[in-house]
Amino acid sequence: MEKKAKKARSAPPQSRQKDWIDQLPEEILGNILSRMAMKEAARTSILSRRWRNLWKVYGSHLDFDASETMRLMFDGVKERHIEAPKYRDWVNQVLDSHEGSSLERLRIAFDLGGSYIYATAVDKWIDFAIVKRVQRLEVDLTAAAGCYTCSDSVYTFPSWLLDLPSDFPSFDRLTVLCLKSVSITEEDLAYFLLLDKRLQQC
Repeated sequence: MEKKAKKARSAPPQSRQKDWIDQLPEEILGNILSRMAMKEAARTSILSRRWRNLWKVYGSHLDFDASETMRLMFDGVKERHIEAPKYRDWVNQVLDSHEGSSLERLRIAFDLGGSYIYATAVDKWIDFAIVKRVQRLEVDLTAAAGCYTCSDSVYTFPSWLLDLPSDFPSFDRLTVLCLKSVSITEEDLAYFLLLDKRLQQC
């Protein structure tokens, strides 16, 4: 009984453990956050005032996964014309709040339909990837039913983003490019193939 009592007295209270983590240098906290998935990193904002905005600076894996919503759309439980603007607003909100200088991964995966209402938004997201010098870019606009050849879900890659002046950021750090239901010209494809022999496609 006495040993158990001593052990209980020596165990640090939960608040003390939180304080210990909170006192770590920002570089270490940033390293931890940079290895976390987006949703996990965002959840750390509730830990304390210091953590509130750290994920916006150090979050480097932005994976906008809406697979559950896509499944419900396929089952007819949810409708694309209602869910698509929600997805767009979600992506815009996170990207607008991101303060980091670089990005390891950006993944867009949703059926935005073929009305081309969202083409400007997707252009903006790819431009964001360029500015953040993304290493892995995935844009999957495949229809919820899993049809890769449906013309109504095809988005045209913005060639003008590859013709920016040389002093603008470019895809110089890109190592993985994944485009699904995205139309791309032969010239643009050649541009990416010339970037680096290590560039992978999926």
